[in-house]
Amino acid sequence: EFYTLGAAIPTLLLFTLSSFQLPHYLNIVFPFLAIFTANFISEITSRRGQRAYAWVQGVQIGLLALIIFVVTYFFQPTHVTLWFWGALATVLGAGVVVLKSPLATVPRVFYLTCLAAAGFNFYTNLVFYPEVLTYQAAGEAAKYANQHYPQVRSGFFGNLENNSFEFYRKAPVRWYARPEAVDAARRREPLLLYTAANQLPALDSARIPYREVATFRHFHVTTLTPEFVNHRTRQQTIDRHVLIRVERIDSTGLQIRSQRVVDL
Repeated sequence: EFYTLGAAIPTLLLFTLSSFQLPHYLNIVFPFLAIFTANFISEITSRRGQRAYAWVQGVQIGLLALIIFVVTYFFQPTHVTLWFWGALATVLGAGVVVLKSPLATVPRVFYLTCLAAAGFNFYTNLVFYPEVLTYQAAGEAAKYANQHYPQVRSGFFGNLENNSFEFYRKAPVRWYARPEAVDAARRREPLLLYTAANQLPALDSARIPYREVATFRHFHVTTLTPEFVNHRTRQQTIDRHVLIRVERIDSTGLQIRSQRVVDL
């Protein structure tokens, strides 16, 4: 256990005192903490300790179920897959088996807690987050571009994050910071640009014609807020991002329109 303690405590302190913190950094600590927890649970032998353990875990199970109901009520997911219903049925069926089994109090409560955690994770991974990620406009725009404009030169315009667009786009992506860069690039070939709607006036001022081919809802899904989770106030938190097509112009300034155009 000294090895486990020596691995968990310094690592936890290091991440705690770090000036740059992300929640998933703690993933490396969880296995060591799980060893301590398992050792503690295995040593619960008194009736009083078993009752306390059952009560604490019962509260946790209830809170997990409550969170699912509350999030569903406010978030109003539009699509629940058959995978989730199958997973939920499996968890509930396993829970019935555990309750009817002749297991002692501690292992019975332990297995029920594991099933509750599994059900919660099935909900977040099969229902909640798949819909939340549809508000990650850059990723959705890249998927749309891959399907409808696989051969058109792509880029993003203006001052905005493009990590997801560049990651999911199956083609080179270039950053066009200013309208002048867009104007110079369109003299060589047509462009497909990802940008925020509030960046479009800059192109209008530079008299660069464009055509919106798709619109996407955008929210920073890594920083969820109550206003976003609540379907009644969600629209107030969403920005509009777009894919625009800028046609090529020849040396005389005449626009050359592509013959292969696919719109949403």
